[in-house]
Amino acid sequence: VITVNFQPPENPKVVPWYRDSLDKSKETNNTERMQGHARQFATIERCMDEMIKLERRKGRQYDEILRIRDDGVLLAPVQSIHKQNHGKDFLVNECDSWWGGVNDKAALMLRHVADTYFRGFRRALYVNKGGLHPDVAIKDPETLTYSILKQANVKVERSFHNMPVIPIRYNKVHPCLHGADTYCWEEHMMNIHSGIPFCKEKK
Repeated sequence: VITVNFQPPENPKVVPWYRDSLDKSKETNNTERMQGHARQFATIERCMDEMIKLERRKGRQYDEILRIRDDGVLLAPVQSIHKQNHGKDFLVNECDSWWGGVNDKAALMLRHVADTYFRGFRRALYVNKGGLHPDVAIKDPETLTYSILKQANVKVERSFHNMPVIPIRYNKVHPCLHGADTYCWEEHMMNIHSGIPFCKEKK
């Protein structure tokens, strides 16, 4: 395990097109949300930098890349995309894919997709300034992710059982599973006995 001490930018540049496109039903200020997302995207891109360093050290590229958010927990083993043999490049959980986007809590991808994914967010915000796939309305990080992938013709597979990852929170001292689309999670988890209850606050 390699730990990298990385501090994302404290006050990232505001991107009006992305800020103004965010879903306005949230209670938080959209400028603050946009800057929070930008810090997250900077961290994701730094992961790519560190991964390339590891590849150069080893003298070869990885076959597949699994990215999990720091609060994500695997509920069951995940097979490689090559073994799943569904002909797709990119795998995510089908729950919490808001507005037709893709779940951004975890993703398994073939190596050739990594640059598109890990560097695509900041590139979309600050270089392309939008200009993404016209069929995808950007409302949140999930739809931004899907638009970036669709623009690059990445084949996406949404599957709960092939990517059983869910965020975990702590209710005082006890862990609980935090799936925003609770009905989707509960339906698919009927045969998975994690021993961890869902968080009481349902959104």
